[in-house]
Amino acid sequence: MYIALAMAICSPQVSATQFAIYMSIANLGASLGSEAYGRVADKTDFVQNFTLMGLMGLVTLIAVLFYRRHESGGVAGRRASSR
Repeated sequence: MYIALAMAICSPQVSATQFAIYMSIANLGASLGSEAYGRVADKTDFVQNFTLMGLMGLVTLIAVLFYRRHESGGVAGRRASSR
């Protein structure tokens, strides 16, 4: 999913550089997320852990949907105008 999203939002003029930056940010986020998950898992039980991680995922999903709803001229807009 991240690869397709990163490819879709890259500008053709500088796509290789942008794609590399997006992938490095995604990898950094995965590493930091693993660190945070390890710390949370040590201090919570199974149910609390999954509840917390589920809420974090839900908040992230809502933030992405909110951003995409208010974005003007996004990826969908570029595709429609290029036809």
